[in-house]
Amino acid sequence: MSSAAGRLAALLSTPGPSAAVALSAEAIVAVQVTWNGDGPAITGRAHAELGPGDVTPTVTGTNVADAAGVAEALRDVLARLGEIATSGRFLAGAPIAIAILMEGADSPELDAGRALQQMELVAWEEGMGTCFVGLPTAEQQRGVKELLGIPESTHLITVLPFGYRARTPRGKRRRPLSEIAHEGKYGAPYE
Repeated sequence: MSSAAGRLAALLSTPGPSAAVALSAEAIVAVQVTWNGDGPAITGRAHAELGPGDVTPTVTGTNVADAAGVAEALRDVLARLGEIATSGRFLAGAPIAIAILMEGADSPELDAGRALQQMELVAWEEGMGTCFVGLPTAEQQRGVKELLGIPESTHLITVLPFGYRARTPRGKRRRPLSEIAHEGKYGAPYE
């Protein structure tokens, strides 16, 4: 077992903390999320490259009999998410999306926002792109919860799609720091 695979195994065998795992034909990526007084934090990350034929995807379930059926069902769910989330129609073309949920948090948007930021940074490090999808209306929230079977009492923050970028993003022209940052008090440009 490679050291990366060993780290992955150790990460996934740790009792208690939540973990997110992404498996593709090329790699396995796992992220360990723990909670402290400040909210969620990514406290562990493992990445293992896979060689050709290392993983043969298999899916079993009571409602889908074959991998092609599962892939079609997933594409359908992503397409339906894209229809519901009017600001994120691109969900329909994403290979994967993660619904970000919170339970029992005093500030769910703040706590989840920190976890989202970490997921986005890890995705960019792995050469993937992602984009926060807003669900601003009660109708959109209700539609996604119904589609994914999320309990009404659970706070749905967003659906975060991931995928490899079709092209390398161009750098943006940024305004000078002195125009957007202030020193000492608002209006005093940071120099």
